[in-house]
Amino acid sequence: MLTLLQAQGSENAVDRAQMMVVLDASGSMWGQVDGRPKIELVREAFGALVDDWEAQPVDAGLIVYGHRTKGDCRDIQIIAQPGPVDAAQLKQSVAQLNPKGKTPLGDAVRMAAEQLKLTEQKATVILLSDGRETCDADPCKVGLELEETGVDFTAHVIGLDIEKEQDKRQLKCLADNTGGKYIDVHSARELNDAFSTKSDLLSSSPRLQVLATATDLEIPLTEITWTITHHEQAKDLVTQSTTLDLVDWLGDSLVAGEYTLHAKSGSYAGSIQFTYPISRESMSLTLTREIPPSRLIVADTVTASSAFEVQWEGYGGTTDAIAVVNIGDPFNSHLGQTGVRDRSPLTLIAPAAPGEYELIYVFDAYGQARVDARVPIKVKPAQFGFEVLTEIRAGQQLEIRWTGPGAQGDLIAIGPRTQKTDDHLYVNWVSEGNPITLTSADQPGEYELRYYNDRYDILFSKPIIVAP
Repeated sequence: MLTLLQAQGSENAVDRAQMMVVLDASGSMWGQVDGRPKIELVREAFGALVDDWEAQPVDAGLIVYGHRTKGDCRDIQIIAQPGPVDAAQLKQSVAQLNPKGKTPLGDAVRMAAEQLKLTEQKATVILLSDGRETCDADPCKVGLELEETGVDFTAHVIGLDIEKEQDKRQLKCLADNTGGKYIDVHSARELNDAFSTKSDLLSSSPRLQVLATATDLEIPLTEITWTITHHEQAKDLVTQSTTLDLVDWLGDSLVAGEYTLHAKSGSYAGSIQFTYPISRESMSLTLTREIPPSRLIVADTVTASSAFEVQWEGYGGTTDAIAVVNIGDPFNSHLGQTGVRDRSPLTLIAPAAPGEYELIYVFDAYGQARVDARVPIKVKPAQFGFEVLTEIRAGQQLEIRWTGPGAQGDLIAIGPRTQKTDDHLYVNWVSEGNPITLTSADQPGEYELRYYNDRYDILFSKPIIVAP
């Protein structure tokens, strides 16, 4: 298993891992675990840790709190500044600790971060505590504040024999807010394992936390297919988890060099590139919905107010649409539209006014209203006309041959000669045929025949006289 320290040190020969250990030496550390005082267990586990570090490219420091005076929230001491590890000296310092005071762990972590900031390198704090903060600081907020100030550090937290869930949450929040890990231990063996440089707490096997999103909308993932490529050699893995451990997967085949990792789940996919070895503890890979290119096929010229057919290719979502707009206009200024509804071809109605327009495909998933394709289209004037084939008398059936767009929903009506859209007397739809039949007015007089579209706009009218 490649450790955090090895990964950080191997990226550049002159880089050394920057570490700061913060130990709780408050009065509660005289409490017992496995029949022994907690402070004794800490001395042993810490000793094994620094023995390992002494042989590695590590600069480590030590801060202790609560070991000198009772009831003093300022009892925080820098035992060793970050530097090459002197295991013997550090173990001697910890052996002399006499727990007695309070638990100002928030301020101790803040002090550790400030010390590490002086190195101007990414650094790690390891905090061991057996309880909650007993001074004024809020460890959870301390983590947030340090992240916001740009201190480049990660705090890992070991909770030793902590029983109260509220106290655990406080420590876990500190770790979470700095991108670190929290581990709960209740025995000497668990404490030794947590302090080991091969532990889950300190391991830096590059783990890829994968979050699949669609226009910032989180979705659940189930099966993921991973493909990693290195020097044109590819390897695949299928998992039921969004977390991938590269070292566990690839083992000794994970060698130094450039890699591309691709992940796919259903219609979602994403890729990242990275250089191995890596110094950071995790990488993220975002999956987004794969959207096929959009394409529109339509006649160059269509007739005003008439129906015309459009062939299309695209995503085909339930909220996607095809629309007619003035040249360069956005979707919300459309002059006519229809939803794609997963079928092609579609039928649209051309604008009533002749001129130059555009036909657009709108990818509208999650309210994006993004125009993915534009095609120019010319609208030519429509031809209109009425020919009355029967005698025009009051109350009789008229037979009318018509000329017009003939779109679905168009209709023909008779009404007084006023050019109003809402004063028609009798109507019939052009879809009934050509010619159509229409009942004449009941009273003799001056009237007109009108051609309406489906919005009841008068597109054409012709005066007629209704005889007695």
